[in-house]
Amino acid sequence: MGWKPFEPDERERFLRYVENITVPNMAGGHTIVFSILTAEGLPIGYASLKGVRDGGTGAELGLAIMDKDYRGRGLGVEALRQVITYAFDELELSLIELTVLPSDTAAIRSYEHAGFVRTDILKESWQLPDDTLADLWVMELYRPSPEPRLPGM
Repeated sequence: MGWKPFEPDERERFLRYVENITVPNMAGGHTIVFSILTAEGLPIGYASLKGVRDGGTGAELGLAIMDKDYRGRGLGVEALRQVITYAFDELELSLIELTVLPSDTAAIRSYEHAGFVRTDILKESWQLPDDTLADLWVMELYRPSPEPRLPGM
């Protein structure tokens, strides 16, 4: 399975791709997109929060290291950590959902390490470049509850 890379003049195709919402209950709202850059400033991927609404409680996370030469170096894990922090601390969301292909074991390990849990499967819901349909797993992460404080502490 391969993905057609984005060319510099394909801004519209890229935006349609990152704004595509796959979790049904997250439709609507707006999308916030972050570039994933190397230490030298080279763009190698993106992270997005989709379905963000004013006063809303959740969003769908999208994340990809598009340049395969930079996969497996921890850059996606660091981007994931930063987007989770932003979603919970800045946007005050209580839920982040994402979808992932069951075959993407490296991404699943990263998501589970960050605290995401598998909650559902969307059967034949993602069209691959060869026009076949693939299942997607839905994974969720809830905002951690604040530590309870005892009076006088």
